[in-house]
Amino acid sequence: YFKHAFGITTFEGKAEEVKLSFNKIQKAYVLTQPLHESQEIISETDNELVIKLNVGITVELRMSILSFGENVRVLSPNSLKKDIKDRMVKALEVY
Repeated sequence: YFKHAFGITTFEGKAEEVKLSFNKIQKAYVLTQPLHESQEIISETDNELVIKLNVGITVELRMSILSFGENVRVLSPNSLKKDIKDRMVKALEVY
């Protein structure tokens, strides 16, 4: 039931492949503290870590991504990438 859930949030529908790019500041954290059991490393350099998750797109996933701030970039899916970008723009508007 929770296999593709991110955290404790369940979801309706099917899991999606989420690709995230972390800079060198967050790289070690994500390597030692996987975000989800489905986490796979796609590529790793001194300056970047790209991972893939197979999860449902939930509020909890969005909150986790946003918590990394400028140290993460959503590569796919495009719908999640746009949503995170829109939320960051809205956050800037309150400052």
